Order: sequence, then structure tokens, then C-alpha cells
Amino acid sequence: RPMLDRKGFEFSFSGLKTAVMLAARAAPLTDARRADIAASVQAAIRVAAASLSLAEHGSAAIAVFKVEDQVRALAQAAAIAAGQRQLARALTMLERASNALGHVQTADAAMVRPLAVACNNIAWELHDLGGQRTPEDSAAMLEIAAASRVHWARAGTWLEVQRADYCL
Repeated sequence: RPMLDRKGFEFSFSGLKTAVMLAARAAPLTDARRADIAASVQAAIRVAAASLSLAEHGSAAIAVFKVEDQVRALAQAAAIAAGQRQLARALTMLERASNALGHVQTADAAMVRPLAVACNNIAWELHDLGGQRTPEDSAAMLEIAAASRVHWARAGTWLEVQRADYCL
């Protein structure tokens, strides 16, 4: 949130570094654990880079990603695009994420959650426009809020579902 007023898509990896440090300290570092942490870091960076590329250019080579990483990259890209007031691109990314999720027979909560978060955040971003919101923004806000409710019902707790109902 602190970088929303900046042009471009620069960001910091400090949260990732902290997560790696905490994971490394949580248990003894065996070779297998070290490899698992390294693979997780690589996946997180790959998804973050793809999200930025999708948000800025509308494309990234995500077809080779696992479905859950595709959904995460597209959902993050949608949130970034919405924060930059690129609503059409944000909606396209949400639709692509939803389509990717639709190809999975048994999508678990962890796979659905990034889409629920993105829909929730974008709906509230549009809500906060208040009097500056166009009729198109209002229609998109309601559609995205309804999608948020559906996704939270699959991936959230009662609290997220109640918050999604409040947004509607």
C-alpha cells in the first residue's frame, strides 16, 4: 500500500527475505529442507515477476506454471492493475485467473484464496472511489464483490464470508 502513489511497479523483497529467515530458523536445515526453501523462494519470485509483467504489459509466460501459481500471478496482477486504475486489465486478469481455476476439478482453499483476496481488494478499491466512481466502475464493483463472496465461501472463514456479504 505505501507505494501506490508511485508510477511503475517497483517493490521490495523484504517480506520474502523475512519469510525465508523464519523458515530457516524454524527447524534444523537439512539438505532436503534447504532445497525445499530454495524451491519455494524461486517459485515466489517467479510468480511475483510474472504478476508485475502481467500488470504492466498484459502478458507473461505463465503457461508453464502450475495452475495454483498461474492463479496467484493473475490475481496479484489484477490487484496491481486495479491499484494503477487500469480496471479493464484488472478485470481481464481476474477472468483469466477464474478460468484457470475452473480447469481444476478439486481446487483446494489455498488455490482459491488468492483470487478471493484479489476480488475483495479490488471491490473495496472501487468502493473507496465514492463520488468519482463511474457507472461502469459501480457495475464492476458489484460483479467483483459477488465473485469475492463466491471465492471466500470456498476458501475463507465465516469472517471473510461475512465481510464479503457486507461489501455486497
